[in-house]
Amino acid sequence: MFSIFGLLLLLYNSLGQHQDVEKTLRKLRESVDRFEFNFHKAVLEEYGQIGMIKHALEERAERHFSLLDQTNIDFPSAAIQTEKRIENFFSSKIEALKRLASAAEKEALKIDVNEELPKSLTDKECSKNLKQLNKNSVKNSQIWERINRGEIQKRSGVHVAIESYKCSGEVVRDLNWTGQQQLEKQMIENTKQDNSIMRQYIGTYSFNWDYGTEQFGVDLFDPRFRPWFMSAESSPRDVLFLLDLSGSAKGMSAHLIKTAVGAVLQTLSPNDFFSGIWYNSRRERILDNCTGKYDSFVQATSGNKLLFRRLLDRVEERDQASLPAALEMAFDEFFRASKNSNNTFPSQRSGGHSIILLFTDGIEFWPAEAVQRLQKEHPSAEPIRVFGHSVGHGRDAQAAISWLNCWTHAGLAQAVIGSIAEVRMKAREHLKKLNEILALAYRDKAPKVENRPITWCLL
Repeated sequence: MFSIFGLLLLLYNSLGQHQDVEKTLRKLRESVDRFEFNFHKAVLEEYGQIGMIKHALEERAERHFSLLDQTNIDFPSAAIQTEKRIENFFSSKIEALKRLASAAEKEALKIDVNEELPKSLTDKECSKNLKQLNKNSVKNSQIWERINRGEIQKRSGVHVAIESYKCSGEVVRDLNWTGQQQLEKQMIENTKQDNSIMRQYIGTYSFNWDYGTEQFGVDLFDPRFRPWFMSAESSPRDVLFLLDLSGSAKGMSAHLIKTAVGAVLQTLSPNDFFSGIWYNSRRERILDNCTGKYDSFVQATSGNKLLFRRLLDRVEERDQASLPAALEMAFDEFFRASKNSNNTFPSQRSGGHSIILLFTDGIEFWPAEAVQRLQKEHPSAEPIRVFGHSVGHGRDAQAAISWLNCWTHAGLAQAVIGSIAEVRMKAREHLKKLNEILALAYRDKAPKVENRPITWCLL
């Protein structure tokens, strides 16, 4: 409405010397005024209740514009000051993280990781540990009572992973070394130096310690599946799912495979890229209709993950599986990146690990010849690790998968998924090898915390 009035006013100013035009525009202006009045009266005031906020808006607008009129803003200087404030904000967080990481590593050195942990504790020992854990549990109301009485200034709590038994040796060990006073002192010191720090986390594979937490009624927080934990645990990944959807996998095995894929997708962040190939007597890319012929890898965003799972659900299990041909197609997806580097549509990758996650209920044709030939044809290529998963009720480790893992430098162990209860944790098996590679790289190239890169992620 207001843009129409401005256009009419412009026409009025440019054509005002013509009396007929002036008369016509005057009538149009009167019509616009009447329409505006009726619109405000019949719509905004009656249905929108604009009068309730009109006065407040006018006061705010008046103060704002009067301030602009009286203030001479130097925008280049303001931009520089804003840049410095943002830089100082993030620098203080980075320094706090480095101090906490240094303190944590010093305390972790006191722990003998090769010490054999007890498989179970006596009832007396377990009861003692549970009482100690309950004092610091996030859902324990005693913490909030102490805060209200002013005994403690900052909230702190421990989340035990739901798969972990509270009295297991791993949990007790992690509680002992993360509970050292030096770590807590460093957290307190960080908040004193920078009061804008809201939360500080220390995550292990058995639990998470949250300094600066909020109250939770049910403690189901698991750091192993949080973006900040996984991003620091491993470098970015280019993941290709190689899925056996033959007739023998129909039923429970196929359901486990698709569920496991969903669990792996949970571990991927937007820093990662992924693709997928299903195979039986045929081989086809899951995202073939979406990515075209150039590259099948897509960024691990929420939308791409959802699309991938929907397309996977449409695939029907049938025929007999042939792994060698499927592996050739999978390796070619990675080699294609170098072929397309000079094309109009270059491949987008994470620049990190290249891995193939194989899910199968059985291998009839060993892929040895195909894998050895591919590695010989591409000797200068980055290593492509194949992590095999043996899927199905009653399944055990498969010799072909063990050979494949070993030959592609993916480690000796293979994940065996026999039930839904095992899916979530077995979906993380490949991360053990990847974080070992990262830890060795840090040891050789950046033994000091100050020299290591900072990982950023969405919380």
